[in-house]
Amino acid sequence: MGYSLNKPRSFHSYRTLKMPALEPQSKVLLTGTKPTKLNPPTHKSNKNNMLAGGSGFLGAWTLKNLLESNLRIRAVVRSRSKADYLLDCLQQHRSNLEFRIVKDITVPGAFDEVFEDGMVQGVIHSASPMPTTNPDEDPDLHIKPAVEGTLSVLRSAAKIGTVKRVEITSSLVAALEPKKAPVTYTEESWNDTAVKTVQERGKGAPPYSKYTASKVLAERSAWEFVKEENTSFDLVTLLPSYIWGVRTFSFLVHLTNVSKPIISETTANIKGSNAYLLDRLKHDRLEKLTAQEALMELRMVDVRDLAVLHVQALLVPAAGGERILASANELTWQRCFDVINQSGIPGMKPIRGYPEKLKGDWKPLIVISREKAKSILGITYRPAEETIKDLVADAIRIGWAQEP
Repeated sequence: MGYSLNKPRSFHSYRTLKMPALEPQSKVLLTGTKPTKLNPPTHKSNKNNMLAGGSGFLGAWTLKNLLESNLRIRAVVRSRSKADYLLDCLQQHRSNLEFRIVKDITVPGAFDEVFEDGMVQGVIHSASPMPTTNPDEDPDLHIKPAVEGTLSVLRSAAKIGTVKRVEITSSLVAALEPKKAPVTYTEESWNDTAVKTVQERGKGAPPYSKYTASKVLAERSAWEFVKEENTSFDLVTLLPSYIWGVRTFSFLVHLTNVSKPIISETTANIKGSNAYLLDRLKHDRLEKLTAQEALMELRMVDVRDLAVLHVQALLVPAAGGERILASANELTWQRCFDVINQSGIPGMKPIRGYPEKLKGDWKPLIVISREKAKSILGITYRPAEETIKDLVADAIRIGWAQEP
């Protein structure tokens, strides 16, 4: 098996990395709902910031927030059709937005052309494979694109010498090393157990372990590369939990407020964490719901907050060399049901579940530290209730239905 599933080395030395200042551009203040511009620059920088994965759910929201922060963006997508669609959505930002097409991010030198003119100073790499559900799938089908895609960006950026910061979207699963509850996870936590499981069991490893191993190995590879290559840039990694939220933008077109879907107005494109939540709300799933499932703990972050975090992680000097967990709330499926019931969302029937099981002051057994996200990036997360209500209402608007 490729990618040496050996136990990785320690990467605590990343804390010693220092970030050279980015050229002056507008800064943002986090409110948990919308970035507010502060202290705009006296001149506009002609440097670009590269975003890989700009057409995905998280990537598109990140792209919107970057542009609204008055940053010049060079977005990398896999096809011209995706670039054309985003240009149409973000037409008022055309002067600050350009695209590069990279069909396969794992090919050696795939990003060389993106960086070759020396006009990129900051990088956000959020392109990533989705988790596998095939229990017999080769782990390398996830590990290879995750690791090679990450290293491909770093190698190309390192060749030029003009890049000052690279930010990579990892995943909270890379930190969730199995431990006896109650437990609080911090940025010091690494899920090396998943790597060991895949190393020992190969194709027979659980799908979750294969996906988690890909995240751990990709992030470890990034920290190792920056350390060993003595790059011109420092590194920041963000580790989000389940990413929930709406798929529509609100923006001004000819002074008229317009909402437009990020990808399309079809339920077929509701994937990932959003699909995971909506699937749980289907009647056929609820009929089989047990009390144990209703009380299963979840961790989530709103895509709108996470997108703002990505902007801050790119701009805030103190974020250099930091690994930052990005999870806003701990809750249960029952709490999700209760929120939906209380919200009175048109098109949703009441979901009883097991509300009696949550009597009293519920406390999660697994807690995710939010200290770095707050102290370094200044985030104030929106409540889970807002995210859940907005997500479900948005899905119903484009055709999702609770009943078959």
